Amino acid sequence: VSSQALSCTTGVTVSPELLPGEDFGAPKGAPRVAIVDLEGQGDKGVKQDVKIAAPPLLICKAVILVEVCGAGPAKDSLLVS
Repeated sequence: VSSQALSCTTGVTVSPELLPGEDFGAPKGAPRVAIVDLEGQGDKGVKQDVKIAAPPLLICKAVILVEVCGAGPAKDSLLVS
């Protein structure tokens, strides 16, 4: 726990298991799915964001982006409170 409004982590975390594509509505025999979490985006600018996101994007066939709602509370306010 920190009183700073800065990210504590940065980088990529990949789930230890690949999930069957069928779990996501794909036909039988579809490629498996990896859950990937990117930490630290938006903290140090676009160049850092590209360094974090480029490796997983280069090796994947599809991307599902989950983004915090822009109308929701700011990341900094959550870290400070």
